[in-house]
Amino acid sequence: MNNRIDAEISPAALNSIQQGLDAIKNGLPFLVKLADDERKAMALMDDGRRPFVEKSFELGARNASIDPGPGLIDAGKKDLDLFIALNSIKVDLEQLIEMVRDTKQLAGAEAFETARFIYESSNGCKNERTRLPIPC
Repeated sequence: MNNRIDAEISPAALNSIQQGLDAIKNGLPFLVKLADDERKAMALMDDGRRPFVEKSFELGARNASIDPGPGLIDAGKKDLDLFIALNSIKVDLEQLIEMVRDTKQLAGAEAFETARFIYESSNGCKNERTRLPIPC
């Protein structure tokens, strides 16, 4: 058995982390939760389509005859800026989530391996009614 992780999160540290997450949520009060069917029905913009969107806004700003509606070009540019900022946040959060997920999995695996060793080592010391290990 290995013990690759040997860490704890104190109640104070956990509270501080949760307050930090709350601060992030409060700093982004406009975040939305889409239903699956809404998400599937929407056009998808990714980094590959970003140049197209940027060039389209440049064209719209230079050509007054191309007008999607009052204020929509400015609103679209604002949406693009938001997309870029949120993408940066998303990349950082995805890296953090991956590290939390992997560390959680490792901690759980190590705890389970130790519990299984204890259980298998106490094979001769089982409660006859529950079949659970008991101290020998």
